[in-house]
Amino acid sequence: MFELINKLIKSTMYGLQGLWYGFYTKKNIITTFVILFIYIFTIWYFDVDVIRAVIILLACLVIIVAEVLNTAIEKVIDVLSPKYNRGLGLAKDISAGAVVVASLAALTVSVILLWKPVMTKLAELIVTK
Repeated sequence: MFELINKLIKSTMYGLQGLWYGFYTKKNIITTFVILFIYIFTIWYFDVDVIRAVIILLACLVIIVAEVLNTAIEKVIDVLSPKYNRGLGLAKDISAGAVVVASLAALTVSVILLWKPVMTKLAELIVTK
């Protein structure tokens, strides 16, 4: 039992080390976390219901997962082939494209889900002034 817990703790620590590496070496991951905090503030300020909030936060987390996987793919390719290789360069572009798709999907979901709460709150602010 303790061995299983110890392995779980070690695995978690390795995973956190990988996240820290990505966080400190990739601007896009930092940018994604900043956007996540902006969304959290927006959700709080505009009093977004729980279901919408969870969906928006999950969409943001998908971007973070895509960024981390993209970073891992880039790192593996850089180690395996330090010189430029057209096929491997294309693989890096495709993994970066996955991040773009995840980002556009999250943006679309966020706009759709935030539109009504934001417009309602703005209308209230305009009417009360």
